[in-house]
Amino acid sequence: NISGKISFTFSTWIFTNDPVTNGEVINADDGFISGYRFYIDNNIPKLEIREGFKEVFSSDYPLSANKWAHIGFYCDGLTDEVLFYVNGQNVRKLRFTKVSQVPGGKNAFIGAMLRTGAPNYLNANLDKIRFYMGKDSVFRDIEIMAESNSAIKSKSTRAPSTFVLFQNYPNPFNLSTKIQFELRKAAYLQLSIYDLLGNQIRNLYEGDKLPGTFDFTWDGADSRGNIVPSGVYFTRLSADGVIQTKKMILVK
Repeated sequence: NISGKISFTFSTWIFTNDPVTNGEVINADDGFISGYRFYIDNNIPKLEIREGFKEVFSSDYPLSANKWAHIGFYCDGLTDEVLFYVNGQNVRKLRFTKVSQVPGGKNAFIGAMLRTGAPNYLNANLDKIRFYMGKDSVFRDIEIMAESNSAIKSKSTRAPSTFVLFQNYPNPFNLSTKIQFELRKAAYLQLSIYDLLGNQIRNLYEGDKLPGTFDFTWDGADSRGNIVPSGVYFTRLSADGVIQTKKMILVK
């Protein structure tokens, strides 16, 4: 129930299809008179807000086909702005009239819409859907991704780079997964596991290492030995001022 000039946030992982993805991601409106819907149109995330009229905001940033991507938007009800995020980067900021008011008791639909025209479903996969009032801590995982992107860009200025963090295997995993990295020169490093909210789940290693290739195994447990729930997690390796992350999916 979004009412008045309130900020709200939507965030999810989406796996697009080849050649293009279309359809509703989330839809909550009152007979197309007042409400909002977030959808994908030819691989471009778009937000529509209605209150007796229609305002459509496009990220103008197409998603890559056959890949997982993190997408989201933040409707700032104080400044009347929409901010689009794709893979941790703020790709566009737009003005709008005001945050739409949706009467209480109305349903929100994920991956489908009420209208009968095609497509009335999202031909893509969704994971970790989060929708709530305000600008919540989900933006911490966006910051982590932004740090990773920055590290990857800065890596090109280093010849050679300090290390390479490889994708964990298997992924998705059930009981345990192997994390491997190559260290190209001696360095003090930290290898940790984070959740989607940016909370450190477990510190796998911290200390000095000589050059070489190293394997670590994560058994899905946190620092207290408790098995964490299914979901998306990040391996984060930092050394020599560089940070790299890899997305992992734990499935039980």
